[in-house]
Amino acid sequence: MDLYSINCIHVGNRNALYSIPPEYGHEFELLANRFFPTKPANCPAFLRHKVTMISPNILEQNAIPYNKITQEKGEFIITFPFGYHSGFNYRFNMAEAIHFASPRWVEYSIPPEYGHEFELLANRFFPTKPANCPAFLRHKVTMISPNILEQNAIPYNKITQEKGEFIITFPFGYHSGFNYGFNMAETIHFASSPRWVEYGIKASLCHCRKDSVKICMDTFIKRI
Repeated sequence: MDLYSINCIHVGNRNALYSIPPEYGHEFELLANRFFPTKPANCPAFLRHKVTMISPNILEQNAIPYNKITQEKGEFIITFPFGYHSGFNYRFNMAEAIHFASPRWVEYSIPPEYGHEFELLANRFFPTKPANCPAFLRHKVTMISPNILEQNAIPYNKITQEKGEFIITFPFGYHSGFNYGFNMAETIHFASSPRWVEYGIKASLCHCRKDSVKICMDTFIKRI
């Protein structure tokens, strides 16, 4: 997910920055996919690699507005979420970029009844990972854009959590999110009905690490 970014030149020469308004971010992605048709197949988020640039002339030809800013030493520039930007240095400088946002947490979750469809989608986008670990989604290092979920008819919920609020997620309801800024949060797993046992029996286990959490379901099955 994108955050705000504050950019500053500490030492050296100026920098030229081109940025696209956030409301044109989706149109820019479609344009990039059209100009580089092989890249999305290898990585849907290839624009984040920061090795692809599109001329401002092409943006103009495709009715995508942009801003050009010249940044001098000691000046700050703030870019907005989904506002793609890039530029170049006129000569040597030392600059810094810090991502930030307001102190909130945004969580995206998928209804449990679409959990299997989400797993199939993830396997298709990351075909080498299931061979190494069938439960690779449990590693919590893989994220799929909500745009891709929409394109594949997988619904999702977006929730903004504030300090002191509780969010309950359901079994097989894949979820992920990001912090807008620093916070200290806690997650507790619990079960409240025999229905949970059904999910526990079907759950795929991660065998990548010896200390990964595994819950034996035999005890729970005997109690039903």
